[in-house]
Amino acid sequence: MNSVMSYDDMVSRLGQMGFGSDEIKQMGFVLLCRHELHQGSGYREGPENVLLPEAIERARIRGCLLKKLGFTPDAVYAAPVWDQVGTMMYTLEGCGEMVQPIYMKMGLGDTSLDKELMSFRTDEGKTFKQQVVETSKKRFPDGPPNGNKDAGLATVILEDETLHQPMIRRGQEGAQALCEIANENMGKVAMAFTSAVARYEVSIRALEGHQGTEMLDFVDELCPYGGITLLVMNYGKVVIKQFMELLEDNAIHA
Repeated sequence: MNSVMSYDDMVSRLGQMGFGSDEIKQMGFVLLCRHELHQGSGYREGPENVLLPEAIERARIRGCLLKKLGFTPDAVYAAPVWDQVGTMMYTLEGCGEMVQPIYMKMGLGDTSLDKELMSFRTDEGKTFKQQVVETSKKRFPDGPPNGNKDAGLATVILEDETLHQPMIRRGQEGAQALCEIANENMGKVAMAFTSAVARYEVSIRALEGHQGTEMLDFVDELCPYGGITLLVMNYGKVVIKQFMELLEDNAIHA
């Protein structure tokens, strides 16, 4: 379901679904946010992971809109990667306040506490990212479908069996991180900043109960730059999943 509902509207919807006030207080409201557009992402050359000026403005606007909707976060999480941290800071600026606490979460983005995952190499010695990017260029020599780089990368991940196990582990780790965030913020709103393709979609599919390679079939569920999905969670179970259509430019993909 794609629309915009306020926090109060969401609580009312939960009531209509049969949940009592005490049950709702045991739920975590997690805003899963993709980082905004940055240099080196296929749009503009420059220092990698530095947000573009227009991306900064969109992040501020989204923060302002989230506050108006009643989704001012009680806690914020991000992977220790600049594009995610930068998007987090400008979104919070839009909210009009710097939220405390702010946590670095290794299970978000390309970072991980899983040593085997971080040390993954193909037989040719390529890292996960190198394998995905290089294979995508070979798979789509004339450019990805409809110019959508994300779709090209997601297609390669689904087709290349050497990427299946590390990607499944990424999804499982990401799902665990989101469960921890929800459980740490019962009855509250938390924001979690991550990256698409590598974490965002596969983590949601893992939360929804998909297993094995089913977790990797998300080419039609790709989140655009700056996109936000609200996950209302109850002890690891997704009760509501809703993409927040805050800006018309939420269709921006790599």
